[in-house]
Amino acid sequence: MQSFTPPLCKGIKSSPLLFELFWRIDDGSDEFIFFADEAGTWQVGVDWNDVLPVWFKCLSKTTDPEQFALKAVDVIEKFVEYDRKKFLAIAHKKATKEQCKALPDE
Repeated sequence: MQSFTPPLCKGIKSSPLLFELFWRIDDGSDEFIFFADEAGTWQVGVDWNDVLPVWFKCLSKTTDPEQFALKAVDVIEKFVEYDRKKFLAIAHKKATKEQCKALPDE
């Protein structure tokens, strides 16, 4: 039986590309043109409070526990480390029981 992927989650395959682009912008190792004094993804206007809960839900449906934990923690550390505890709690809510066990509590 084929597993069901909700329509909302069909685009999850492109998320690594977007996260890599955001990381490169924040890292400063690549050349990007910004019309401001300081470059960063804050200029893109990503509302992580809206994006990450949906992404965690889709990630939960498409990865095993270890991959879920690795990817969720990686994105949290790169983009919302300032609110790590909050986003780990959200990841726990979206994860399966097995995925929760693989995630750190804090």
